[in-house]
Amino acid sequence: FLLAERLGRLLVLPKLVCGLDRFWAPHNGTIPGSDTTLPIDPCPADHVLDLERMAGLLPKEKGGLEGVLREYSFLEHPMLPAAVRTDVKQLAPPASLGDAALRPLLELKATRVLNLTHMPDLYATLSADEADAAQRRMKEWTSIWCCSLPLTKKAAGHVWYDFFWDVVPHTDRHKKLWPAPWKVTFGP
Repeated sequence: FLLAERLGRLLVLPKLVCGLDRFWAPHNGTIPGSDTTLPIDPCPADHVLDLERMAGLLPKEKGGLEGVLREYSFLEHPMLPAAVRTDVKQLAPPASLGDAALRPLLELKATRVLNLTHMPDLYATLSADEADAAQRRMKEWTSIWCCSLPLTKKAAGHVWYDFFWDVVPHTDRHKKLWPAPWKVTFGP
């Protein structure tokens, strides 16, 4: 997200894989009565991202959600003009989000699609203030996985995804401080 934003480009998500299906009641990994095969590959973005919430949070003047990202299948859609599908440059990503590192990619404005060979942890290259701003802005973009049977009668059976699960320490969307590495925890 951060790289696409700095380049003024639309992010086409990679194919996502989900280990379990998502449903609004307890289940054993698949929706009861369905013939879903696990893992789910490809997994729809709304299984991981809260697209509805993102649409409400993203600036309308920049196109809202549609101005920020598309599902992995966007480039495979038959209605996509061939000029977009074929104007692709494959390249290595920048080492940081700094001006000097971004300059070569910014010079490729005329190229319709930049296909990055891999993705390093560009978040780790941000200053403390930039990282804090990114966390504040993006921590509500993730969705919830629902549901397993709760461990106790009144306990939650869902897990909130967390973009910043690997940042120690950090505060999640529910204002919970994670002073140690993240672990799966039911409820907020």
